[in-house]
Amino acid sequence: MHRWGKHTVVAFAALVAMSGIGGIGGIGAIDASPAAAAASAADAVAGCRSAIGTVPQVGERSCRSVEQVLRGFANGCRNLGQADTCAVFDGRQVGPSHMQAYAKSWTHRALTLQRELDDDVAFARSTILHTHNTFNSPVYAPPTLTNQDPNQIYSIFDQLQMDIRAIEMDVHWVPSAYGTANTGFNAVTLCHGQVQAGVHLGCTIDRPLEFGLAELRNWLEQPENKREVVLLYLENNLDENVLAHDLVAQALQRGLGDLIVRPPADKPCTPLPTLTTPATLRAAGHRVIIVGDCGPGAWGSWVFERGDKKNWVESGSGPGGDYPGLKTGCATERKRVGSGQAIVRWYEDSTWLTAMVEGDSPQLTSIEASKMAACGATLIGFDQLTPEDPRLNAVVWSWAKNEPVQSAGRCATSAPDSYFHAKPCTERHRFVCANGPDHWQLTKAAGRWSEGVKVCRRELRYSRFATPANGWENTLLRQAAGSREVWMNYASTRAGRWMPVPAKQYSFLPA
Repeated sequence: MHRWGKHTVVAFAALVAMSGIGGIGGIGAIDASPAAAAASAADAVAGCRSAIGTVPQVGERSCRSVEQVLRGFANGCRNLGQADTCAVFDGRQVGPSHMQAYAKSWTHRALTLQRELDDDVAFARSTILHTHNTFNSPVYAPPTLTNQDPNQIYSIFDQLQMDIRAIEMDVHWVPSAYGTANTGFNAVTLCHGQVQAGVHLGCTIDRPLEFGLAELRNWLEQPENKREVVLLYLENNLDENVLAHDLVAQALQRGLGDLIVRPPADKPCTPLPTLTTPATLRAAGHRVIIVGDCGPGAWGSWVFERGDKKNWVESGSGPGGDYPGLKTGCATERKRVGSGQAIVRWYEDSTWLTAMVEGDSPQLTSIEASKMAACGATLIGFDQLTPEDPRLNAVVWSWAKNEPVQSAGRCATSAPDSYFHAKPCTERHRFVCANGPDHWQLTKAAGRWSEGVKVCRRELRYSRFATPANGWENTLLRQAAGSREVWMNYASTRAGRWMPVPAKQYSFLPA
């Protein structure tokens, strides 16, 4: 996804002149020695902005270019297999050891529990972590114009390991070494390019779509990922070429096949079913759902249409742009986007090219990410994601830090700090009941956790003992609870899995 304008050609030429195709050449007077580059990119850019100012036409473009040069050195260093020492250039620790540490972290555990909480919840009510231009990373060979101005620093596989469950692949129809005589030596290619006058600016020797699909398939087939469902967004830059669209359909069939849930056979490009759930897809044998703009040929038999604003609301943090909920408040933002009926996507674009064209390079901050989660936004779209990224912590709206502690109890309360806590199921608290996702109430009676269904039915006839599915519902719950600690319908089974528990399964839980 991009927002490039009329200056795209000039910006591309500048990128080539500044950094070279490998991202580390043509730097000129900049000293590339580790000693000279010892300050991190963040420190260097902060110093630049302090010295020059942030006037869009001068300051931000200049300082973002400094950052790009340092990142180029770091990317070249990592591609030479020196990941442990490359932080000297850009201040970012990147490598397998960081992924291993993340897999053992509380952040990963909390996000996993949060995702499982939404397993039987409509996509439009879920919080789905997303990366923008997921494929555009310098870890892939060969170096290209696209991947040396990357949106991401880790591979698709590693981003999925960081709890990303919505990924983006931009597909272009361009001359390629992977093309054949039958395709006019074109191929469907993964490229962060811009189509102008029929020319796909930025696309050079990039990888074909099949490579990205194979990486996704590999991740889905890992034993620990057998329950996971992934939303794949295909940005369509195929020039309405029927052959190109048919080749995408063939690649999807070969690469993912029956793992993909498809639009009805007689209704190609059906709008994305935003009210379906991961559990529903998985029960039918599917674990990938694909969305994009409609196209000719067989494309529409595999890809759901994004649809109108009732179905998909998308925005990027452009120049001076902040997430609307920061300014208007969650209630107003929820009304703007259809109150849980539409997929709401908000993403950043961290590329150097965008900064040069727009004169600004705003980031999706931890504050914004937290507010998006609190407002119930669906797709929170990160660039430059790393395992230590504080924004991953920021989107945990559910469990308190280092919770749940199993020894503390097997039933969950919502506490005045607005987070979940594990407690003994025999404690006495009042119960939260919901009549739809936007209507939460508190019972007058208190009791043990196991009495929740009965008390909600007795006091609030049309409500149910409930658990919030997103940060907005959690906010409404806390408004109903006030300063009280209250029971939610959320507990750990004897097998150790935390879940909202249907009444028929209560016998498997402690009284």
